[in-house]
Amino acid sequence: MENQNNDDLEEQCEDTVYKICCTREHYSARCAKYFEKYLGLVTKKQTAKVQVNLVSDFVQPAITERQQKLYHDFISESKTHQSKKKDDAREILTRIKELKSILNQIERSKKSEFQQLLMD
Repeated sequence: MENQNNDDLEEQCEDTVYKICCTREHYSARCAKYFEKYLGLVTKKQTAKVQVNLVSDFVQPAITERQQKLYHDFISESKTHQSKKKDDAREILTRIKELKSILNQIERSKKSEFQQLLMD
C-alpha cells in the first residue's frame, strides 16, 4: 500500500513538472516577464529602508519599596550564602590537611615499628 502511495505521488510530481515545462515552452516570454517582475519585487523588498521610530525620553519605571526590599534581601542572602560556602570549603580543606598529616604519622609509625622489628 505504501509503495502504491509512493508511485501515485511520483506520478503526480512528474505530471506537475510536465505541465510546468509545457507552460514555460508555450508562454516563455510571459514567464520571463513575470519572473523578472518577481525578482524586482524581491530585490525591492530586501533593499527597502527600515523606518525606526525613535523612543523619546525613556522614563525608567519607578521601583516600589517592596521591590527594593526584595532586591536587597536577595543580595544580602546571596552574599551570606556565598560566605557560608567559602567557610565550608575552608573547613573541608582544613580537615583534608589534618587527615593527610594523620596518615603521614601512621605511615611513619609503621615504618618505625617495622624497623624496630628488624633490629630486634
